[in-house]
Amino acid sequence: MPLYFWFIVCTALSFSVRANTGDQTEVIYERALTDLYHLSSAQMQGREHDTQGSEIAQQYLIRRFAESAVKAFNQYPDYKQAFSFKRALTQIDGTNIIGYMSNSDTPKPHPKYIVITAHYDHLGIQSGKLFYGADDNASGVAAMLAIASFLPMIDLHHSIIFLATDAEEKGLIGARVALDYFPIELSQIVFNLNLDMIAQVGKPAKIHLSGSRSAPQFKILVEDTRRRLTDSSVKLMGEHRSQRKRTSMLGKVDYRRASDHAVFIQHDIPFLYLGVKAHRFYHTEHDSYERINQTHFLQVINIVKQVLITADLAMAEKQVSVRVPVSAQTR
Repeated sequence: MPLYFWFIVCTALSFSVRANTGDQTEVIYERALTDLYHLSSAQMQGREHDTQGSEIAQQYLIRRFAESAVKAFNQYPDYKQAFSFKRALTQIDGTNIIGYMSNSDTPKPHPKYIVITAHYDHLGIQSGKLFYGADDNASGVAAMLAIASFLPMIDLHHSIIFLATDAEEKGLIGARVALDYFPIELSQIVFNLNLDMIAQVGKPAKIHLSGSRSAPQFKILVEDTRRRLTDSSVKLMGEHRSQRKRTSMLGKVDYRRASDHAVFIQHDIPFLYLGVKAHRFYHTEHDSYERINQTHFLQVINIVKQVLITADLAMAEKQVSVRVPVSAQTR
């Protein structure tokens, strides 16, 4: 057959692959918006732990895990890690949802994992007011589900564990329990990527990536990720910085301890934390789906994907013999 014939065939196949990939991306983005909408809907009743709304959210997440080909661990065959946590005279009951996706069809004796976390609980109904929790943290969970859908299209060096935590609003309880009863050895965790409040990017649109000092490999992570990003009006910023003075009712926030990544820090596991700073809708009944800029939210999902790709590569290429304990580092 003429050489030009094969050139035409290969060109057509290449275009078809790119078109199919583009179509898949659009489907994933549309589903992410659907997930955000449903998780922050009135049906979920604010997703407070140990409530009917929480149970509805759990079933939704379990169904989405299964649809995305996320596998269940033998220890938690239905994805559920139920717990009762006693603190002083209070007992906190909750359920984490956990699963994994392998980067290889060939089983390995001691595979390495990246743990992606996003808490799905929120404040529920208080004094007759429904706290929808769209940004906090239906946004992070929707992005996590999107990443699960993207994984078959991404060539990563590490496997991924997806952990949707419960009772985060009660003091990071779900994450504490998860690491105490984790389905793998903690030494197999390469780093934690925590997604918490990623949709209300503000004006100008920006989102922060903290944790670049938690591992030597992350030193130029922000710059590397920025170079990979194209056509985004949401700017990727470096570390969260707490305000030195109390200038609002929100007060000073310690972002190293503000979300589930703080528990990984306590176990000397490197972390990356993507999120916005506290805003006027934070922990109010006005944190709803309608207040989310959909275009910006989808751009943030792309940023999450690029952070994951960049960090995965950094950890694979730049091995170090000594890891500095995260808990010993200063900001």
